Amino acid sequence: MKKFISIVLVIVGLFSFTNTKAQSATVFPLISADSLNNADTVNKVVTLTAGYEGIVIQPIVTRVSGTAAGTVVLYESLDGTNYKSTGDTLTIANQTTNTVLWKKISPVPVYYKVTGISSGTVVEILRVYYVARKHD
Repeated sequence: MKKFISIVLVIVGLFSFTNTKAQSATVFPLISADSLNNADTVNKVVTLTAGYEGIVIQPIVTRVSGTAAGTVVLYESLDGTNYKSTGDTLTIANQTTNTVLWKKISPVPVYYKVTGISSGTVVEILRVYYVARKHD
């Protein structure tokens, strides 16, 4: 009986010292080419290797100056060269921040491309966050 109680206490002790942490989003590093100036285009590509069953992508467009306008479009590809629109778009309104969450489940392609297209007289910054979930 002592042995059983000792084993139970060890197991309880092991579970009480484990840390749980939610998976946090990955963001592309911000570089000078990420700003959309007037009529401009910025592309960000997310590459997924085998074993992913889903992904959530969040583009965030922040207006720096001017009148915000344009779109952000999500594309997918198997070879990284020939892209097809997924039908997901974000229309950029004239406000400080525009964002959306795009959720994709399996089967997921190898490449996702987020394309930001601005129009008008504006300076905007495009940031792309994503979380890819592996298959258990």
